[in-house]
Amino acid sequence: MTSSPVRTMAPSDFPFAVALTDTERWGFTIDDFERLLALSPGGCFVVEHEGERAGLLTTCLYGQVGWIGNVIVSQRLRGLGLGAALVRHALLYLERAGARAERLWAYENTTALYAKFAFTDDGVRSRRWIGFGHDKHEEPSARAPEGCSIYPLNALTLQQVFPLDLRYFGADRSRVLSRVALDNPRTGLMARDAQARPVGFLLVKGSPKGCELGPWVVDPAHASWAVPCLLEGVLERLAGQSVELGVYTKRADVEARLIDHGFHAGFATVRMTRGDGAAALEDVAGICAIGALEKG
Repeated sequence: MTSSPVRTMAPSDFPFAVALTDTERWGFTIDDFERLLALSPGGCFVVEHEGERAGLLTTCLYGQVGWIGNVIVSQRLRGLGLGAALVRHALLYLERAGARAERLWAYENTTALYAKFAFTDDGVRSRRWIGFGHDKHEEPSARAPEGCSIYPLNALTLQQVFPLDLRYFGADRSRVLSRVALDNPRTGLMARDAQARPVGFLLVKGSPKGCELGPWVVDPAHASWAVPCLLEGVLERLAGQSVELGVYTKRADVEARLIDHGFHAGFATVRMTRGDGAAALEDVAGICAIGALEKG
């Protein structure tokens, strides 16, 4: 088998990337790939086979940890080692960029591919939840304690949640949060305590399938009110729209609230890690929903 050339993704590849991911109904748009490339200019790749674009892979680097996402090869060209070529190239890129560990979310039927590159199942799972926004709730609306509030996220207030996100995610992803908020203005919310300190936030991203929630981070000390208030506040804004999000299976409390709001469970994914498993570990107690499978 001859080696297949892997090169950096360019804007001219975006229509190909959308068409390819559409075969798996991932719902990506040209704007999504423009955002991924802007966040990781040298870390998104296309593999070619006999002069034809055949697959792609994206990465996102958070200091010591690099995330691999969107690994896909054209169905008729699978089995030729093209996916492995992409992963090998991406790992070399992330290692040179200073990553001590690489992580990814894998479907259960793809874990064998990553195991060949020394990725191991680190015991963490996430599950997709699907529902709809609505402006009426069967249970009484959640209320913030006296002096606490739910406040819109904007370019200024977003900066206030960066330390909170760093504390629980374990790595600095302020660039990603800023880009999501920029592309989806007036949709995110933050929770503030009686001293006006940020204790939680929830971002919203638009997609062809509806809306995706996350990242969603809440200080556990304020979860009893901030979790339901942020969720209900966002669902009211998205009334009538399809809503999806990924939740750690360890967060049964969040899953229970989603069930109360009519959400149903979808597919599960396995998290795999390569390298230093202790690098930039998250605190699941403060993460209600992940950002996205492709960005960790």
